[in-house]
Amino acid sequence: MECVLQWLDDLDDLWSSLASHAEHMRRIAIACAVLLGFLAFCGIGAVLAFHSPPLALALVCLMTVTALYRGTVVSRKSVARS
Repeated sequence: MECVLQWLDDLDDLWSSLASHAEHMRRIAIACAVLLGFLAFCGIGAVLAFHSPPLALALVCLMTVTALYRGTVVSRKSVARS
């Protein structure tokens, strides 16, 4: 009977290890997606700035106002959860 319990304990340890590894890989994938999005956003912004500077300035102003508004309205606790 003790052998079965030991086997179940080993199985539980294996499952926990796989779940931990999957969580680590998920965080790496999210970080890579954010980095790629950031680089694409920068590239599009640079192309837009060379192609149409007034439109680029207008978009930067809108994004700055949005970021300032979000920074003042959203509480710190809700930002930490997301």
